[in-house]
Amino acid sequence: MIDFSIREFRPETDILKPFDCGNSDLNGFLLETGTKEPNATLSEKELLAATFIVEDNMSHDILAYFSLLHDKLEREFINPTNWNRVSRKIPNSKRRSSYPALKIGRLAVNRYNREHGLGRHILRSQRA
Repeated sequence: MIDFSIREFRPETDILKPFDCGNSDLNGFLLETGTKEPNATLSEKELLAATFIVEDNMSHDILAYFSLLHDKLEREFINPTNWNRVSRKIPNSKRRSSYPALKIGRLAVNRYNREHGLGRHILRSQRA
């Protein structure tokens, strides 16, 4: 396994090395800085999402990145059976018509590092 660390993306100071996950939209989200297309820099400045960089500790290459944003689970948009499954685990006095949630907005792994299971590791580590 590669020795890596996960850190917050800092648009004002980060100088990003080339990144290629094989998808131009995902590559552009991280590397672009303009105001016409959604990107990590703009999302960070407008407080829409927080982007995190997975970086090789030796070479400082970008192995992957992911963006997290706030969302909510709302009763009126969820199948009643699924809503009841979720609600049963919550005491009656604390049940609501919506619950806060955290959404993974983007997740991309450098195409040269896919065989290491980084995407799986990111998803598992963010559940804590």
